[in-house]
Amino acid sequence: MLPILLLALNIALGVVPASASPSASSIASRYVAKDWRAPTASDSRSPCPGLNTLANHDILARDGRNISHSMLVSVFEKFLNFEESFAIGIANASNFFLRADGTFDLHDSAVHGVIEHDASLVHDNTPAGEEFAPVETNMTKAELLLGLSADGVLMTAKDLGVARYLLERALTIPLDTTHQQLAAVEGPLGMSAFGFTQKDGTKAMKVDDFRNVFKFNRLPDGFKKSLQPVTIDDITKTTTQLLERKAELVAFGQL
Repeated sequence: MLPILLLALNIALGVVPASASPSASSIASRYVAKDWRAPTASDSRSPCPGLNTLANHDILARDGRNISHSMLVSVFEKFLNFEESFAIGIANASNFFLRADGTFDLHDSAVHGVIEHDASLVHDNTPAGEEFAPVETNMTKAELLLGLSADGVLMTAKDLGVARYLLERALTIPLDTTHQQLAAVEGPLGMSAFGFTQKDGTKAMKVDDFRNVFKFNRLPDGFKKSLQPVTIDDITKTTTQLLERKAELVAFGQL
């Protein structure tokens, strides 16, 4: 399972060559978060709570527009302390949406069925016939997700494994294999960016911090980037635990 997962991650996020983009020096001032502001009606937002969080704090442009591949890499490295190759791999997801000038708007990534998919952790499914997925958080769904915390204190990979099982079981049309695997990566990616490392090497987040990022698209209170660079190994360990928990439920139930 794990080699297939990593292959899907590489295919979905890393195989499209990066287009030319403006120098990262143009956003050097963005490495310190500004005050949180809710997006306005004219701002562009994505289905990704993490990217929306970065825009709401003006780490990425507040309006969510004209973002380049190199901007993403720089912010991932400098603000979130992603290891360089990992930052590039995650930023490569933008290459599906880049315009001729090497930039994209956050909402461009909401095209249904490219990276975005149904059975989202906090968003509604895409209505039949619609090109773009909803990007507004379903607040009720987000709270139900938080209610899956086993201890009410932390959100862990195992909790997300339960969520993935329940969300995918509810679908009329199952996710294809690639989107199942991408869906499994997304929660662990958020926890790798905004959470902390547990004794077993997996990532987790306090429930309140998870609520801030995934429900309100704002940084955890007192957020500080990881002291150690975040690598693909971090997300692999966490995703593996998620998939193991999901597999246990699939074996016990019907999916």
